[in-house]
Amino acid sequence: MWISKKKCKDLEKKVSDLEKEVQDLKNGLLVKICTNSVMKEQYNFELLKFLFEELNIEKPELEYKFFRRETSSKSNR
Repeated sequence: MWISKKKCKDLEKKVSDLEKEVQDLKNGLLVKICTNSVMKEQYNFELLKFLFEELNIEKPELEYKFFRRETSSKSNR
């Protein structure tokens, strides 16, 4: 079957646009999944914190310690 060069170019562009649209949908879905996961973890953390405070339960010692990194304007110079 013969297809004109213009029609072929139009089809290639349409396929390219559809591929980009599908990739954008995948990326958007991934962002939503990650955001929901983070929100769920934050909710669980806040719930545990509330329960420990309300029930006066001794908080367990953390196995890992998290330190806040201090950034100063002097180190950036």
